[in-house]
Amino acid sequence: ILGSANVAKLSVVEKTNFLFISRLNPAIGCNDILEYLKDFKDTTYVVEKLNSKYPGYSSFKIGVPASLFNNIYTPEFWPLGTFVSIFKFPRTPLNSLGVAGGENI
Repeated sequence: ILGSANVAKLSVVEKTNFLFISRLNPAIGCNDILEYLKDFKDTTYVVEKLNSKYPGYSSFKIGVPASLFNNIYTPEFWPLGTFVSIFKFPRTPLNSLGVAGGENI
């Protein structure tokens, strides 16, 4: 469910959706991606350069405000040849989350 009460004591932040971006020039850095995104809309983004499986290109995990996701997750937004997909977070076993017997530790 999503809350609907108008409460002054609590504030809510916008959901962030994450994308995986790859096949960019190896010289491209986080600041380059951030500038590209901010040219579209100056807001808060999360940009993390990932270790690529192959040395010939750069890959990134990019957090985008949910309200902009449909504008940014389109082929027209990215340079020709850029690979873009929804970021898949690795699954973590329950044991490593500090959960025992269904209760938080």
